[in-house]
Amino acid sequence: MKISIVVKQKFQNNFKIVFLDIRRAFAFYIAEQSTAKTDMASVLTGTMDVVYENSVSAIEGLQARFLQQSDVFFLISNLFDPRYAFLVYSPLFFSLDWRVGKKIMWVTVIAEWVNQMLKWALHGERPYWWIHETQVYNRTGISTPDIQQFSLTCETGPGSPSGHSMVTAAVWYVILDAFLQKFNFVKKGR
Repeated sequence: MKISIVVKQKFQNNFKIVFLDIRRAFAFYIAEQSTAKTDMASVLTGTMDVVYENSVSAIEGLQARFLQQSDVFFLISNLFDPRYAFLVYSPLFFSLDWRVGKKIMWVTVIAEWVNQMLKWALHGERPYWWIHETQVYNRTGISTPDIQQFSLTCETGPGSPSGHSMVTAAVWYVILDAFLQKFNFVKKGR
């Protein structure tokens, strides 16, 4: 009993330290935003332009190749939507094995929280909006890519990092890990 109290106190102390570090980092970030753009900021902007430009090329290729299968991709995207971790997967797995259901719930909460913190800090653009706002295509003379926007992608908030990718990967890792342990593909005590 005493050990669990000590562990709990250490966890609470570590959590407070991490929270204070996050507050300091955001205060520093806000202070940096109020000053003039630095060389580092322009380097990061240029780097992100390259990342976005490559991702837009990939999106354009995928849309050109698989446009007829868009209904299948909508189904997959809806099936793996992070909200289903709360509404479907966690209660389902909780009824089958409460430990797995609890893991799914905690992983979902933590992954969603980390994703929101990263979105606030990085404020990553969404590809459809980025191509219309960037000057990359004007500078290079390349025509603006023809990527299509769909009802699922019609959001105006930060798009990077992707919540669908982060949360879904975390939740399905727990599900697959539980499946592999249940059928003895991996040892339970790692």
